[in-house]
Amino acid sequence: IHHYSPHLREHSRANPVRAMLPLVVRAISFPLTPHLSTPFCLNMLVKVFGAALQGIDAILVTIEVSVVRGASFNMVGLPDAAVKESYQRVMTAIQQTGIEGPRRRVVVNLSPADVRKEGSAFDLPIAVGLLAGDEKMPSGALADYLIMGELSLDGTLLPISGALPMAIKARELGFK
Repeated sequence: IHHYSPHLREHSRANPVRAMLPLVVRAISFPLTPHLSTPFCLNMLVKVFGAALQGIDAILVTIEVSVVRGASFNMVGLPDAAVKESYQRVMTAIQQTGIEGPRRRVVVNLSPADVRKEGSAFDLPIAVGLLAGDEKMPSGALADYLIMGELSLDGTLLPISGALPMAIKARELGFK
C-alpha cells in the first residue's frame, strides 16, 4: 500500500515531474516498458485492487479498467465527486510524466457498487489501471498488490487518509 513518507517526499522534490511512475514501478516490482508481447489490442480489461473506508475499517475495492475502441470516459460504482474528478488529475499526471494517455474509450468500474467510494485516494490505482489497460505497462503482477494514493497534477504522490486500516486489510487479504 502506498502512503506518504519522507523518502517519497525527497524523491518528489528531486524530480516532481517524474515522481509518480518510478514509485508505481518500485511498488509493483516490474519494469515500466511497453508491453510488446502482444500486438495492438482493441479490448483490454485490467483489475487493480484498492480499499474504501467504512468508519475505521477498510473494505476491498476492485478497480476494473476497460480500454476499448472509441473515445470517451465513464466511471461507475458509486464514486463521490472527488473520485469522479480523478480522471482529470490522473490524465494530467500521466501526461506530465511524458507518457501519452489512452485515446480510446475508458470505463472504470469500482466494485462493490453498493459501497460509497470517497476521496482522491483512488487516483493511483486508476492511473495504474489506465497505463496497464493501454499496454503502457504489464499488468501481470497487479493482482498481488493493494494500491492507493492521491496524485498531484505533476504526478507527485500525495498523502491519503486511512492508510493504516487499508494496510491492515491488505495484510489480512494476503497482498504483498
